[in-house]
Amino acid sequence: LYEELAKRLKEETAKLTMGDPLDEQTFLGPLITEEDAQRVENWIEEAIQDGAKLLVGGRRHGVLMEGTILENVGRTTRLGSREVFGPVCCLSKFNDIKE
Repeated sequence: LYEELAKRLKEETAKLTMGDPLDEQTFLGPLITEEDAQRVENWIEEAIQDGAKLLVGGRRHGVLMEGTILENVGRTTRLGSREVFGPVCCLSKFNDIKE
């Protein structure tokens, strides 16, 4: 189940259009400031350095961030323990609800 879900999310996320929020073709608009976009980018990089795997996205284009999916994000990273306020999804495998 996990592998199929991750595959489909990756495929659909890669199709998301970034750009001007006034353009009806745009799905992902800009973050409020470039500093915010840099913060999201830094949190993604930190998670990857901690062992997370980037499945799709992760790149910043000025104030725009690509839709991003990572897996195995460490719980002690900022991305794993705080609200990112950016287009980022973290996937984790588990065997039961207690995990």
